[in-house]
Amino acid sequence: MITEINDRMEYLNMYQSQCATCKHFDWDTCTCKAFPKEIPDAILAGTKKHDTVIKGQTGNTIYEKEDD
Repeated sequence: MITEINDRMEYLNMYQSQCATCKHFDWDTCTCKAFPKEIPDAILAGTKKHDTVIKGQTGNTIYEKEDD
């Protein structure tokens, strides 16, 4: 259940980020297993990669390409 609207994807070009092809990304909430509340802007905008564990994330989930 979505409890609030998160429109960050409207002003961040997330299609340049790994998020758009990550199997952990949730398109409905614009979150993932590593960042269940909010993905950092730098990752969501594509200016930072998430191929290592980042301080502040939940667990040790990192980018994994979604199966085609």
